Amino acid sequence: MGWTVAGESDLGDLISYYATRCGPVPGDRLRRFGISSRTTPRRRYFLYRDGSRVTAAVFHGPNGFFYPMGLGELNETARRELRRILGLLVRAGTVMGPARDVEILCSLFRQGKTYSVEYRQMHLRSGDFPDPAAPPVTGLTLFTPDRNDWERLLPLQIAYEKEEVLLPGRIVNPHASKAVLLDSLEHQIVLAASRNDTVVARVATNAVGYGCNQIGGVYTDPTLRNNGVARWMMSELLQRFKADAKDAVLFVKPENGAAIALYTNLGFRIESDFRINYYF
Repeated sequence: MGWTVAGESDLGDLISYYATRCGPVPGDRLRRFGISSRTTPRRRYFLYRDGSRVTAAVFHGPNGFFYPMGLGELNETARRELRRILGLLVRAGTVMGPARDVEILCSLFRQGKTYSVEYRQMHLRSGDFPDPAAPPVTGLTLFTPDRNDWERLLPLQIAYEKEEVLLPGRIVNPHASKAVLLDSLEHQIVLAASRNDTVVARVATNAVGYGCNQIGGVYTDPTLRNNGVARWMMSELLQRFKADAKDAVLFVKPENGAAIALYTNLGFRIESDFRINYYF
């Protein structure tokens, strides 16, 4: 019983844990980069076992990125042991995950000032996915973009970042936006809609996990909002998940009533609080 750094022999247990707990972000990194510390030294998984059962896990990625799960179920001794095994020189840059787990992990670091963004985690089981809807606006064409389409999608990517992602006082870096977009087009499930040869809406995953996929980057051009475009595209994206019988999760800011209404109408239900802490 206790904390260990996961190795190849832990792969099956780690996959099962993230599938059961619906942890798509660390599961996505595991799927893409593997678990070996020899090949991916900047990505580590820490497991806490109670006997043979994994009860908590922490993913540590590049630039001080952490994604904790299950820390709220551990006692104080186990939490302090986690700080020791992480390494006293390790510092956090971004900590995201269930709000209680983020709170616990950040209390172990006791470093600097953070900026927090609160979300609600919403969940929809694969058996409850809605049927695909018809295009709600004439002239819309749905397509699956690839890397060659990045220039067409970049204006929407930048608009989305300005509206939903950027922290206060930050400005868009088009080169970084392009890199994020290209990575998404290569590794995620992306759908786009065009009208008069202009891309006007997009939905995508930002993490493809083992038991569920995480949806992010939902954006519709303001001139087409309140017409059912996002609902139509979301229903199409969910059909892509259905073949793999994967649930869908997403995160929405509590003050975004329009988005919560959209997702609720699709069948999503608020499951828990979610938080991202950024260290400065």
